[in-house]
Amino acid sequence: MACSQPCFWDSNVKNNNCLRIYSGSCIFCDFLGIPVELSDGSVELEESSVDTIPHYASPAAALLGFQKEMIKEDATRQRICVCRLDGVVEFRREVIGVYKRPDLDLRANLRVRFDEEEALGSGPVREFLVNAIKVVDEGIPNSHGKPLIFFEGKEDHRLPLHDQSLRLMGSFKAVGHIIGHSILHGGPGLAGLSPAVKHFLSTHESSHEPPPIVLEDIADISLREMITQHVSMCTCLLLQ
Repeated sequence: MACSQPCFWDSNVKNNNCLRIYSGSCIFCDFLGIPVELSDGSVELEESSVDTIPHYASPAAALLGFQKEMIKEDATRQRICVCRLDGVVEFRREVIGVYKRPDLDLRANLRVRFDEEEALGSGPVREFLVNAIKVVDEGIPNSHGKPLIFFEGKEDHRLPLHDQSLRLMGSFKAVGHIIGHSILHGGPGLAGLSPAVKHFLSTHESSHEPPPIVLEDIADISLREMITQHVSMCTCLLLQ
């Protein structure tokens, strides 16, 4: 899979059902925290049968169907105001803070303003979403030590960083909101994830056979080398 594709594309799914998303009734929306408005007016995230998910002719058609179903065209635009005057670090922290807000409506169309910058229309929205994905992709720099990152590993084999403190602070939930929000509103997706992660996000049921875990999915180089040496030793013993 080309690394330039968003994280949830899976071109190997049968019948080109590459985006298994419909009305929030799959793990993708649950992970990203996108709510679903039910017929009785209540809002929840619910599981549904895979039979209710439509088949699309192409990933592009699936994305358009998802956007049409999820975006609330008649809702008041979600206003986001951020500042880039204090540098990259503060700006990226502010972006994470935006996506931790409990009142943020991910399904409403956006109206973005950068403090003390003049811009109108869809330009600021697109620029904000591109920069939000950079927060997820590159992390937050730190002049006094290691940067704060959310994913680790080789390109096309990246996995979420195992960090309990980030989970408890709601950072991973904010990261999920960023990815889903950007894709939903026409921004970029997150590239370079492990096939196993993409399978998890794009497949409705765990019964679908996941892609095999490979050595490249192990971010720790030392652990990867130990496993390689162990496999080589076992292979030699079997051949004796």
